[in-house]
Amino acid sequence: MPDTGPPLPPGANTPVEGTAVRIALEVPQLGGATLVVETSGGVRTLEPSDGFARLEPLDGRSMSIEIDLDTVPADVQRLRLCIWSPATNLALATARAAGSVDGAESFTVALPPDGTDLRAAELLELYRRGDGWKVRAIASGWAGHVPAMAQAVGLPESAFPVRSVPAADPRTERDPNPGPASASRPASASRPASASRPGDETAPAPEAGRSAHVGPSPAVGPPALRDVLDMVVGPGLRVGDDSFVDFELHGVFLRLSYESSGDYARVIATTPAGEGTITDTVALAALRATGEAPLGRVSFDSDGAAFVSAPAVAERHHVDTALVKALLGEAWITAHRFGQRIRTARWAFPTLLTEQIPRELRLGVAEELQDVDAWASVRERLEDTSCIPLVDEPAAMLAPTTIGQLAIGPCALAATPRAWTILVERTVRANVYPKPGLWTALATGNGEQSFVRFAVQAEGLPGDPPAIVVGFSALQLPRTQVLEDLGRGLEMVDEAADAIEPMLLDLAADSADYRNNLPWPATRRWTGPGSEIRSHLLVREISGLPAGADVPAQLMKRARAQATSLARPGFGYLAHLALLRAEAKDAASDEWRSVARELVALAPVEPAPGDAPCATASLHVRMNRLDAPRPMRPPPRPAPPAGSPEPTRRRRGLFG
Repeated sequence: MPDTGPPLPPGANTPVEGTAVRIALEVPQLGGATLVVETSGGVRTLEPSDGFARLEPLDGRSMSIEIDLDTVPADVQRLRLCIWSPATNLALATARAAGSVDGAESFTVALPPDGTDLRAAELLELYRRGDGWKVRAIASGWAGHVPAMAQAVGLPESAFPVRSVPAADPRTERDPNPGPASASRPASASRPASASRPGDETAPAPEAGRSAHVGPSPAVGPPALRDVLDMVVGPGLRVGDDSFVDFELHGVFLRLSYESSGDYARVIATTPAGEGTITDTVALAALRATGEAPLGRVSFDSDGAAFVSAPAVAERHHVDTALVKALLGEAWITAHRFGQRIRTARWAFPTLLTEQIPRELRLGVAEELQDVDAWASVRERLEDTSCIPLVDEPAAMLAPTTIGQLAIGPCALAATPRAWTILVERTVRANVYPKPGLWTALATGNGEQSFVRFAVQAEGLPGDPPAIVVGFSALQLPRTQVLEDLGRGLEMVDEAADAIEPMLLDLAADSADYRNNLPWPATRRWTGPGSEIRSHLLVREISGLPAGADVPAQLMKRARAQATSLARPGFGYLAHLALLRAEAKDAASDEWRSVARELVALAPVEPAPGDAPCATASLHVRMNRLDAPRPMRPPPRPAPPAGSPEPTRRRRGLFG
């Protein structure tokens, strides 16, 4: 079959520019294919009376599917192309679908090379988006053949009739004991049973000559998570009790823990991250991986094993597939980042974790975590309580206190940008030159059940020593008491910072604790301002300049003349662009530094009422670094006079 359009990788989507869709399907061993029709009233397969689509078998390995999107009834939201092999021991192998729209080549979807042990699969889906349609590549499926697919889709097995098995083909895989292929594979384990480690409880492995798990999942694990987990990863073997459930996804052991109190529930996703000797090298890798993740953290137990967890507190009726996917995805990618940072032979790390989270853990079109406008209303209330919006990282706010700056803001999880989270984070040490044992002591202080976490972040300039932060993060805080929960989070962060102060004085004596500003971590990814600022002529002019270019003529004169249209956010973004060029350290950097200083002054950050004026936004911090680079080591602090009392920190509540 010739390619009829660009390949779509699993999870990718593209608009359907037209109405007449034709899909040419080719499968070496095709036992059947159909369209699963999702309507507002439920799920069914395509019926002969449906005039909007037609399936025409061409031979034993190919089929033509024609769909007229103009005639699809309004209550039909999604069309899913499902295929299956003729028998449980025959793989789909190189299944491919090539689509055209109004006669023009449009897309190609194929099962991935590592999916050759699938016996049933969903190749793609057509779904409504506004007034139009889009196509998404799924390219994933089940080793358990039709029974597993029917269970996952929510239809009887009779909805997917299997034609007779064709003559034997020596080129086709015939594996009577399929390997790990999908969400329906059992969570088999070979390690000793242990109630404290996900995946350690021994589950029965599939017998030789038999296929993977078929039928519903066993009734184990927290009742509130059973149906949700099946909807996310499909049915499979489970191990657990009313407080946790263990399972396996693509060979990776995962655990979901659950506890409830009144109207609220706490859910924690956990995965093992290897074991070995906990050295400062391993501990620093764990702290840096934690610093990159909005929710995930790496913790250690007394036996020298590492675990990654991602917690959430939500109203009980909000514990749904979106919440579970976000937590599992965050734990997955944080564990992968930890593994990428380890460079020691004394640590055995799982090898099955991938850089991209599995398709099962990506949020669907209809899934969102709370209201998309949630952060806007919280931001308004924070501004009313003297929090400062950042100029060049507009998603975050600064809460000035007498003991430092606390960054508060929403965070995008690894699984989806639609996650609504809040991060409260305080830098407790900067320019850290550690003594032996600091990173180990700090990392072992992180716990799966703790509401705060310690992390290490890189500061923005190459070669800068790292910073130590303590943070409180929450996913799906109740909308009715956001400020109350933020207030408690701030208190916990301050208490944790005070608790580690003696250790920092001993093991990081050369670090700086006097800095009242915000670091500029290189690990944080900022997507920039909205389209209105991006489309401004001056912004487009500067962002389009090649590396090393000189400052455009009369740039500041033109910027001041357009002050009304730029306003504070526009000046802030121009300053950010100018600082990027000043930080490049090339022949034009001095000229750009002068321009950046003027632009920063046009985007001021107002201090909180009653505080002394201070430059706290990251723009000001970067400007100060360029103007007066910090010494490699801060000056030693003077010793207090003999007999003087211990200094105390004055607290100021952010919310009164």
